[in-house]
Amino acid sequence: MYRFLRLLFASLLGSLIGYGVLLMPCLPAWAGPVEWHEVEASGEGRQWWDSGSLRTNKSGNITVLSRYQSIDQPIASSQSPGQPNGAQGQAAKQPNRTRTDLYVMEIDCGQRIYRDTSINGIPQFNGTWLPSGGDKLIDGVVREACGAAGPGA
Repeated sequence: MYRFLRLLFASLLGSLIGYGVLLMPCLPAWAGPVEWHEVEASGEGRQWWDSGSLRTNKSGNITVLSRYQSIDQPIASSQSPGQPNGAQGQAAKQPNRTRTDLYVMEIDCGQRIYRDTSINGIPQFNGTWLPSGGDKLIDGVVREACGAAGPGA
């Protein structure tokens, strides 16, 4: 009888705790303001950085969320040359497709180098530090984000 009561008590207690957790009010998650700043576009595409995400990490480098939008060519038409004139040239009428990717960049403002710590939400562990290599979009993000972070960043 004593074992039965212990089992019943444990079951009731477990159920109450389980229901209590399920019925707890959910607190809203805080997200900082998003303030996109576009750098000068290039032939490769467009890029923005979010001043609301600008942070200084333990290493003294800054991290920032950036958004890159590439410009892709129109999809080639799969129609054969013998099809009616209306079907030919559809590829020329299609607008260019774009692809947008989100990056969290860590930037060493003193050396003007960067590395991606996250690409589209996927962590990039042990990313390699890179110079911009003359990439106008990355140069713009590094310059503007470091300027916004202030001296010492």
